[in-house]
Amino acid sequence: MSVKAQIVNLLSDLQDELGLALLFISHDLAIVEHLTHRVAVMYLGKIVEVADRRTLFAESHHPYTQALLSAVPVPDPTIKRQRMILTGDVPSPINPPAGCRFHTRCPFAFDRCRTEEPALKAVGNGHMSACHLDHAPGTQLVA
Repeated sequence: MSVKAQIVNLLSDLQDELGLALLFISHDLAIVEHLTHRVAVMYLGKIVEVADRRTLFAESHHPYTQALLSAVPVPDPTIKRQRMILTGDVPSPINPPAGCRFHTRCPFAFDRCRTEEPALKAVGNGHMSACHLDHAPGTQLVA
């Protein structure tokens, strides 16, 4: 773990000292939160949400992003968080389903999701989401 922390700190220092822009691809959301300025969340090769780091972690819009964030461990055991458990099989990225690629696992999917691929659209200041659901950013959906 200390080697990972050293690498992340080195990248952060280089970013600050040299004014570097980094494209950082990771499944480790704790590092993503620590190292990035803007975040794009992808599902089966498609971007489903883009926002600045603070907005994404505090006011996520897309159900997949919310499910990912609900799975991040919280170091304080007294803090209880509503987990969004995804069911269903992950579709093949070679042959993704019609409509929204996430609809086979989304607890909020409805008919339009199964037939029409959602466009990445603005849901806030610099915050974009590809979802047919009409809810305010930061609204926690409950399955």
